[in-house]
Amino acid sequence: MRAIDYYAHHNRLADWHPVEKAIFAFSHLFLVLLLKSPAVSAFVFLTMSLAAVAVAGIPWRRYLALLSLPLVFLLISMVPLAVSVAPAGTVPARLLQSGDIFGWQAYIAAAGARQAFVLCLSAYAGVSCMYFFILTTPFSGVAFALCHLRVPQVFIELTAVTYRFIFVLVVKAEETYKAQKSRAGYRGWRSSLQSLSSLTANLFIQTMREARAVQLAVDARGGAEMAQRTSNGYRLRPYALAAAFVLFSLSFSLGLIF
Repeated sequence: MRAIDYYAHHNRLADWHPVEKAIFAFSHLFLVLLLKSPAVSAFVFLTMSLAAVAVAGIPWRRYLALLSLPLVFLLISMVPLAVSVAPAGTVPARLLQSGDIFGWQAYIAAAGARQAFVLCLSAYAGVSCMYFFILTTPFSGVAFALCHLRVPQVFIELTAVTYRFIFVLVVKAEETYKAQKSRAGYRGWRSSLQSLSSLTANLFIQTMREARAVQLAVDARGGAEMAQRTSNGYRLRPYALAAAFVLFSLSFSLGLIF
């Protein structure tokens, strides 16, 4: 999470208009979810990856490391889609692989394998769209875009507080963990369980205190903190919108062809 926030503030597109980046990312995300075409998904994934690495300047090693996190969940979710279980003796069409498990037949059919592959590729392309947006847009830009979309102010304030307390939670957890380690915590199975339960309880109490203090500070300023932070210093770039439209048209054409 810290790496994402760092690169959101330190990339070549950080000062670009967040609406431009939102149009570019979410239009392709909508197209991927709508068409579910392997060609479109592969093209969108490559486009978003090149935009994040080559254009925005995100280190490719860090980008691949971030992409590897959702890949584990996607591969696990492919198993129930690709593998089917049926009574012994069932002969499905276009069988790829099969085996007996306690009198039942587990098999992988061509249709199931293709469905799992298409869904996994579409989901991964959608992840690349989201990664491009969050890796190139600071939260102030996200709030700016939400304001222009006429999202209720209370929702933006809650989102800002939640986003902030993700980092507060991480910092408090690290501080408590280091303090426990210095007092010979996590030295065995029983000690680890006790230390973990103590960390969870203390973390909840400290986070609630911090949340109350921040809420009092926001109320004292009349709840207008986010409105002051979101500046109107962004400017639209026609060539960026034109490039987004061209890439969207190319992706849509691939979906019609393939």
